[in-house]
Amino acid sequence: MRKQDAGTRRLAGAVRQRLSYANVVATLALVVAVGTGGAYAAQKIGPKDIKKNAVRAKHIKKNQVRAKHINKNAVRTKHLKDGAVTEAKLAEPATRLFAAVSASGDVAYGEGTVDANRDSDGRYTVTFDRSIVNCVGVGNAGFGNPNPGGTVNSSATVTVNLDHGDDDQIEVMTFNSGVLPTPVFADNSFLIAVSC
Repeated sequence: MRKQDAGTRRLAGAVRQRLSYANVVATLALVVAVGTGGAYAAQKIGPKDIKKNAVRAKHIKKNQVRAKHINKNAVRTKHLKDGAVTEAKLAEPATRLFAAVSASGDVAYGEGTVDANRDSDGRYTVTFDRSIVNCVGVGNAGFGNPNPGGTVNSSATVTVNLDHGDDDQIEVMTFNSGVLPTPVFADNSFLIAVSC
């Protein structure tokens, strides 16, 4: 046991002989630089410190750049490789449903239209092949091309109600706004369009 104590004392003595203020400061500076130098540098490097085109796609982790990181209109056609954007990568286009309906409630033509019925004077129900929840609809008095036939009154007004019947139905009301003081529901040919 005494030999270890003597060896320990010799080592401590040797360290004390070489221990100086300069050695302590140098060792302390080395520890601080290694421990915090990277964090300090990361805080001090900004966009102005990086050369143009120095950061490439290979330097960025996968899925780290999201839409919120890209300025509006920053990516244009000239920035895309030929064939980079395929139909499968595009959002589904807006649903377009439309019909030309005669005054008697017959569908002359349309897209996504299953049926139309005249419910009463100036009131129609148009049924589509899909839900129209969260969609918008507009109607207009008219014939279209080809002409669905029936009556078109130049002073007719058309209103639509998407909250009618089932989720795939829209109510169309046509009335003669030229009759004063109160408009009167009247049969009329109309054009209807729904976008989702």
